Amino acid sequence: MEDEQLMDQEAMDAADNAGTAEYIEKLNTGSANLGLPTGSKDKINNYLIGLRRQYTDARTAMNGLDTDSEEYQENLNVMNGVNRSIQTLASQVDSYKKNQIGYIQDFDNNALSKSDSIDGKASTVSKLYRGALDMDIEADGTLKFGTEGKFVPYSAIANHSIKDFNSANKILKLTNDIYNTRMPMRPERKALVTNQVRDIVQQGGRSAVLSLIHDQLIPGFDKIQVPKELYEPKNYPQLEKFFLDKVGAGIEAAAMEGYNEKLAQETGKRERSLDYKELERQARYEFNKSHGIGQAGKTSGTSGTGVGSAGEAWNVLEKNPGKRVKIGNATFISGNEKDSKGRHVIKIDGGTAAVDYETFAKYAEKYLKESNQVKQQSNAK
Repeated sequence: MEDEQLMDQEAMDAADNAGTAEYIEKLNTGSANLGLPTGSKDKINNYLIGLRRQYTDARTAMNGLDTDSEEYQENLNVMNGVNRSIQTLASQVDSYKKNQIGYIQDFDNNALSKSDSIDGKASTVSKLYRGALDMDIEADGTLKFGTEGKFVPYSAIANHSIKDFNSANKILKLTNDIYNTRMPMRPERKALVTNQVRDIVQQGGRSAVLSLIHDQLIPGFDKIQVPKELYEPKNYPQLEKFFLDKVGAGIEAAAMEGYNEKLAQETGKRERSLDYKELERQARYEFNKSHGIGQAGKTSGTSGTGVGSAGEAWNVLEKNPGKRVKIGNATFISGNEKDSKGRHVIKIDGGTAAVDYETFAKYAEKYLKESNQVKQQSNAK
C-alpha cells in the first residue's frame, strides 16, 4: 500500500513538473505573465471598492460626534481596520510575486528539494506559482488559494523547499577531513563528530534533514528505507537520530577506508623495498633453499634454521603455500588460504591466528639479536 502511495505521489509530481515547465515556456514566449492567477485582478478591485465604502461610511458617521464617545471610537476602529487590511493585501501580493520568481528560478536550476514531496506539498506549491489555483481574499486582507471552493491561507503554502547544498558541503568536508586522518575512529571521536553533524543540521531543521536524505546530496542514502512514521513532524527527533546514526556510520567507514589505504601504501613501500633493495639477498636465499643450505652454510631440512633477513623469509612464506620457516623456537607456516590482497596467510605452527609482518619482523629481530649476543659471548671466550 505504501509503495502504491509513493508511485501515485511520484506520478503527481511528474505531472506538476511538466505543468510548471510549460508555464515557464509560455513566460519565455510572452503568452503568459507573472503574477496572481487569472481573475485575481477583478477580485482585488472589488475588495478594495468594498474597503473604500467602509472607510467612507465610517468617516461620514464620525461627523459631529464627540471624540470621547463610544460611537466615534467604533468608527475610528473601522477606518484603522481598513488601512491595515489594505497594507496586509499589498504585502501578500508583493510576497506572492517575489516567491513566484524564486520558485521558477529554483525550478530552472534543479534546486527544488524532494522534501516538499515527502510532506505532500510539492503539487500544491507547483499549482500555486503557475497560477493553477483559485484565489480569494479574507476580510482582513490575507490571500487564500484552493480549488473547488476549498481554500487554505497563503502563508500555509507560500514557501517551497530547496536542496540544502550548504549543509551537505559541510558534512562532506567533515567526512573528507576524517578520511585524511588515516586513523580509525575511537568512540569518543565518533561522538564528537556526531555532535558536529547535529549542529550542522539543526541550523536547517527538519527540511534540511529531509533534503539530505532524499536529494542525493551525500552518499549512502539512496538504498536506505526510512520508517514511514519518522516522516511525521511530531517524530522529528527520531528522524534526526536515524539520520545521525547513518551519517556517523558512514563517516566511521570513511575513517577506516583512509586507514586501510595508508596500510596498503605502507605495505606497497615495503614490497617495493623487498623487490629492489633486497634482490641480491633474496636470490642468495632462493639458491641456498634449493640446495638445502641453511644460513650458517650447513645443510638443513626444508624448514631451515634462518634466512638472510626477516623480509626475505616473509616474502618466501607469502608466495609459497605450505612453506615452513623456523625462527628460534617458533615455526612459521604459510597456509593455502589467501587474504584480500591475494597473499597466503601466515600462522605460527600450532596457532590459529594469522600473523602480520610487523609481529613476524619483531620476533625475527629478537631471535637474531639473542643469537648475536650468544655468538659474541662464545667468541669472547
